[in-house]
Amino acid sequence: MRGNDIGVAGLNLCRTGRVHDQRAGATAPTQAWTTVVGAGVEQGPVGMDGTVYVCTTDESLHAINAGTGERRWQASLDGHPVGAPTVEEKYMYTGTSEGTFHAFEVATGEREATVSMDAGFVAPPLI
Repeated sequence: MRGNDIGVAGLNLCRTGRVHDQRAGATAPTQAWTTVVGAGVEQGPVGMDGTVYVCTTDESLHAINAGTGERRWQASLDGHPVGAPTVEEKYMYTGTSEGTFHAFEVATGEREATVSMDAGFVAPPLI
């Protein structure tokens, strides 16, 4: 893999991108796909319901099909993302170091809200 690629062997709640079966005789995970996102990955990826979400250093957010590696949608963040995005059932949230909070609809990438704060984010938003 190159530095701007995302490889996914599995998804888990700890955001490590790896799921390893600890049973006796289980084999290590294998890489399912690789995709180029165009810039360095900020942190993550974060996976939920068959989609991998990742913020990149070119101020973008990407939603990628976890089964195929194909991009579902991409959105501009208008600022440098801080950490991995926070995802729940319907919305995905992220903050920027410039102080902008974004909410996106997970299925379409439609921007649902943008709020400017007085100070920049230093950690991903919690829900």
